[in-house]
Amino acid sequence: MAKYVEITKDEFEDFIVDAQMFRRLDYEEIGHVCGEEVYELPMNSGYAPGCKIRIYSSISRKGVGRDAGADAIRVVLVDPEGYPWMKALKRVHRVKGWRANVLDRYERVLNEPWNYRWQAQYPCPKCSGGMLRCRWGRKGSFMGCSNYNPNNDASCRHTEAVYTDEEVVMIGASGEWPDGDASEVVR
Repeated sequence: MAKYVEITKDEFEDFIVDAQMFRRLDYEEIGHVCGEEVYELPMNSGYAPGCKIRIYSSISRKGVGRDAGADAIRVVLVDPEGYPWMKALKRVHRVKGWRANVLDRYERVLNEPWNYRWQAQYPCPKCSGGMLRCRWGRKGSFMGCSNYNPNNDASCRHTEAVYTDEEVVMIGASGEWPDGDASEVVR
């Protein structure tokens, strides 16, 4: 098993802020109670407008790392309101190669933005009161109803594909829908 490595706030910021151009968030910007330093970088606006890559450093606001066991650096994708819509990127443990591992987690998002599409929420056409929000599943991003509850078979299970604004315009102009069903794109 790899040996735990202490990472200081200065060391982390030299790497993530100075070299990778992330911005450290002020406590009020995070949107929830969080005792660690958090960093953000905008995603590709053509595929995920307003969304950001967020890195939770596991370094407390006092400048020290957590003890081994509570030490994973997490990379998530958040929407313009800060709601995490993709948490599936593997955690990074604080071991000797942590820099390369952090890069590996978020460079995929930068290098292949078409795999990380996001769409703004809108009312669910199948239930009352639900909103279709961007989610992440085995096949990538999709729109899922906020009234979905995995423990309740009667909950709304409506989903739709995620399309960028350009795709909606292109598809609508050509009259050709990816699966032959125009009802999937609701605006």
